[in-house]
Parts: sequence; structure tokens; C-alpha cells
Amino acid sequence: MEAAADTFWSDFKAGLKPAAEVADLPDSGKPFAPGDTVIIPFLSEILSPLQAEVFKAHGYQAFAPTLDQEMINTGYRYASGGECMPNAAIIGSFLECIRKEQLDPAQCTIFLPGLCLACNFNQYSILARNALESAGLPGIKIFNGNMLKRAPGLSNRLNSQILEVNILGSLLY
Repeated sequence: MEAAADTFWSDFKAGLKPAAEVADLPDSGKPFAPGDTVIIPFLSEILSPLQAEVFKAHGYQAFAPTLDQEMINTGYRYASGGECMPNAAIIGSFLECIRKEQLDPAQCTIFLPGLCLACNFNQYSILARNALESAGLPGIKIFNGNMLKRAPGLSNRLNSQILEVNILGSLLY
């Protein structure tokens, strides 16, 4: 917060003007296409595997990699430098999963739903997009939907089961 305030003040003193127009993020297509592999970044040893099993039960190939030091190192390599360790771990978990499993990036969707947490978790998809571009993988889809609404492209049953495992995972964790 202080760094942002310092930057804003410095820009103001230097007479810098904001950009006239801010471009939208590029659309990477529908988040869940037939044949996609769903990558669930490590959030917990309970929730992530439960989410993967729901996708598998509905015919998706899904991975919920277990976090290790190599993933954290990879995450920091492609993060911009100011992120917290959990963000670097999430970035590293999906990048290492793609590499280790030799997945086609064009057929991957990263499942990073919007959640009600007391941190910047909802900004992770933006930071993940930047890390993917740095890693040379700009076209990977990221699902960052509101988990209180139906996810586009998924059946009502799959949507309901994802909500159920999120509640169950929260209770068990």
C-alpha cells in the first residue's frame, strides 16, 4: 500500500498524466472447452484434490499438483517480484504441472476461481497472466469466475459439485 502511494505521489510530482485509454485483457476464449485439461493450482492438500476429482468425474483431465520447493522457485522466477509466497507457489504449481505432464498449453485451463478471502487472491489471475506471458505461454485460459454464480461452459451438476467441495474443503481445512 505504501509503495503504491509513493508511486502515485512521485508520478504526480513529475507531472505524469494517466494513459488516455486502458486496453482490456485479451480474451483467451471460453474457459472450459471440450478436451481441455484443467489445472487446479495448489491451495490446500484438501481442497485442490477434491476440485480435481469433480472435474475428472465429469470427463475432464484434471491435475492438482502437490506443492514442492521446485514449484515455489519456478513461481518466483516468473513472478514480477512483489507478490507474496502463496502467489508465487500458485504460479509455480501450474507452470511446473504443464512442464512435467508435457501438456499442450493451448488445451489448458487454469482453475483459479474468485473466492471471498481476506487477501489479494482475486488479483492472482492478473498476476498469473503476467507470469504466463513471461514464461512464453500467453494463450493459456484462466477461469477466474465468481463461485457464487454458474461457471460458463460447465453443466449445472458440475457447478453444484464444485460449490459443494468448496464448502466441504473449507469445513475440513
